[in-house]
Amino acid sequence: MLISCFDKMLRTLAALSAIVVSLTLPSARITAQTAAAMSAPITDVHYDVTADSAAVGSHQLGVTMTFRAASSRPVLLSLPAWSPGHYTLLWFARRVTQFQPESNGSLLEWHMVDYQTWEIYPRAAGEIRVSFSYLANSIDRAVAWTQPDFSFFNGTNLFMYPTGRGFNWGATVTVHTEPTWNVATGMTPDRQPRTYSARNYHDLVDMPFFVGRFGFDSTHVSDKWVRLAMYPETSSGYVPPIWSHIVTAIPIPPSGSG
Repeated sequence: MLISCFDKMLRTLAALSAIVVSLTLPSARITAQTAAAMSAPITDVHYDVTADSAAVGSHQLGVTMTFRAASSRPVLLSLPAWSPGHYTLLWFARRVTQFQPESNGSLLEWHMVDYQTWEIYPRAAGEIRVSFSYLANSIDRAVAWTQPDFSFFNGTNLFMYPTGRGFNWGATVTVHTEPTWNVATGMTPDRQPRTYSARNYHDLVDMPFFVGRFGFDSTHVSDKWVRLAMYPETSSGYVPPIWSHIVTAIPIPPSGSG
């Protein structure tokens, strides 16, 4: 009786193992295909982010990515799964809705390659606009979030990149918000209002944005001006200990050095 029960258990485990293998193999094939995928080259990358009162009031950020495609070859765009300094897989693509690529006023065909990659089919060389909404309702330093008068986002949340094309390409970002609201980021200001530039994708996604009603403070540390943005504006009571940590973190150069 004991042997019979043991035999049944082994057969059951074998059957379960076969099911697991059959479920795993297609996933492995998809992963291999995705790893081998490469987007057609793109240039002149620009992002428009809308974070006005209407958008943040519904916990949404509007995003448009504009670029030039050199041919009709498929363009693959991906979103990162994690943010610098926060090494947890968060899969930002799952917050994307209303994904819509177009060129010359006509919609383009597309499909999802995997959980973080979209494949777009241009009809010809030229400018392509990809727009989507991003759900920004998580209070987390790695994830975009909003309040009725404020929004915070990282580049990893919103800025798609051409799959398999490396990260050594520049881009610009324009923020569209209320006229009286502030914008703060570590990115380099461009010539156009509320427009910023980065020389490569690593810099682009490693400089968070504050947009809305928030306060500023500045201090001089180690011959450099350091500016601090804080939300809400009434949180100035936290500033002294923050400055204390910043002064400790930034080394003071030896006397007489440049």
